[in-house]
Amino acid sequence: MEIIKETYTKELRTEVKNTPVNFSEYLLINELLIDGNKYQVYASPNILDEQWDKFVMSVQGSWVFQLSGWVEVKQLEGWDFKRIIYVKENSIVGGYQILTKKLPFPLKIGYINHGPVLNTSDSKIITQIVTDFEKFCTEQKINVSIINPPEKPKELVDELSRRYLKNNIYNVIVAEAELDISKEDEVLFKNFLRMRKQNIHKSSKYEFKVVEGNENELDIFFNLMNETCKRNKVKPNPPSLSSLKRIWEFYHSKNLLNLYNFYIKDELVSSIMAFEYQDTFTPWKFGWSGNKSSYKPNDVFHWELIKIAKRKGFTKYNFGGINKTTAENFLDCSKKLSPEEQKSSTFFKMGFGCYIKYLPGSVIYIPNPILKMFYRFYLFLKAAKTRFRKLLRINLPAHILIFK
Repeated sequence: MEIIKETYTKELRTEVKNTPVNFSEYLLINELLIDGNKYQVYASPNILDEQWDKFVMSVQGSWVFQLSGWVEVKQLEGWDFKRIIYVKENSIVGGYQILTKKLPFPLKIGYINHGPVLNTSDSKIITQIVTDFEKFCTEQKINVSIINPPEKPKELVDELSRRYLKNNIYNVIVAEAELDISKEDEVLFKNFLRMRKQNIHKSSKYEFKVVEGNENELDIFFNLMNETCKRNKVKPNPPSLSSLKRIWEFYHSKNLLNLYNFYIKDELVSSIMAFEYQDTFTPWKFGWSGNKSSYKPNDVFHWELIKIAKRKGFTKYNFGGINKTTAENFLDCSKKLSPEEQKSSTFFKMGFGCYIKYLPGSVIYIPNPILKMFYRFYLFLKAAKTRFRKLLRINLPAHILIFK
């Protein structure tokens, strides 16, 4: 095994203190007085916004998709954007960037991922921001907006879920597999599924190394990821090498994204692109040649990355999205997993001793009352269909069930 070079700079991951805002490149769109406090509301027209990025990184529980570089990437895929910023006493206290796209119907959709971002739990400013957002959607003629809230503050999550309907038209991740890596290696390994331990022990019989990659290897990584997606019959995301390069250029320059390659002898077998943000190491995108499967390379690769993440000072290792039901059944000793579930990525991830990290529910805002009425009716039909299926499964013999 080869230990890779450490490039971690701890200072870059510490909390970024708010600095006075330079207003020269912002457009003032409103001024507010809330409980005697003055707020200014600005539009940030530039694609890249260092001031906004510093604020987002200073908010614990924020995520990289609210950084301005993500807008630059999504523009390659046909999205436009707006960024709204709230300022109090010359410092940013909240805001969001929303992606927008016109569809053929005609229909214009909006998408806020892991936002709005706030460093306050004040219910009055939260209510104001959400109310302003509704006015913004009307002014921008956005017919449907999907919001995936951040983890915090709870007051924001509650306000969004109270005012808006559950998102049931666009699939989003509702749960993730996460591992507390603040524990000693021996304790972590002890909690692995027996199968994972056996697979990792196989590495003692062959030579392997983990090597940090660079921008010159992005095309190789994209090809590995693309081939993996083809085997799994899904589309690659990011969808193009140009998008991947843009992501790398922005996030790697901020020391938030790295590429790791797993070799068996001199053969590149697997690669993982990982976000390294705040206290969490997240293996975000993965590519595997499909070779050396009997060596169980990906079990070994993740175990090595867990140890690397620990050395870099991270306390959480987030495997990403999982099937919530399968994960809950995995943790419930009274439940037996189906053969399909035992072959799933959820089973693989949970086998590392993870807990389930539940994400705030995705919501949808529809300004038009008629369109909202149709969506409510759609939710009613979907719920009724689910109840009807359960009723059939309970009361009818298996050989005459017509729903699966």
